[in-house]
Amino acid sequence: MLIMGDPGTAKSQFLKYIEKTAHRAVYTTGKGASAVGLTASVRTDPVTKEWTLEGGALVLADHGVCLIDEFDKMNDQDRTRCPFVFRFRHVYLMCCIYSYALLLCLQYP
Repeated sequence: MLIMGDPGTAKSQFLKYIEKTAHRAVYTTGKGASAVGLTASVRTDPVTKEWTLEGGALVLADHGVCLIDEFDKMNDQDRTRCPFVFRFRHVYLMCCIYSYALLLCLQYP
C-alpha cells in the first residue's frame, strides 16, 4: 500500500504509531534502505569465516508489517528491483525465503 501526502501531514507519525501498536513491525526509511537491505544479504561471519544469510526488513517483518518511510528517496536502481519481491513475496538468494508481510510505503506526491 502506498500513501502519498504533502509535507507536514503526519505521515511519518502514522508509521511510528503503527510500529508501536502492531504485533510485529519493522520500520525503515527509503533514504537508508536498498534492495539488499529490504530483502536479504550474504555475509561472512568474522569469527567463524562461514557464509551466513542475513534477512532484511521484509524478511524480519514476516507475518507483520514492513513500514518504509520516504519511499521516493530510495535509489532508482533499488526501487526497480523491488517490485518482484513486493508482488511475489519471496526472495531468492541461493535459497528461497518467503515473507508474508504487509508493505506500507509513504512518499511525497
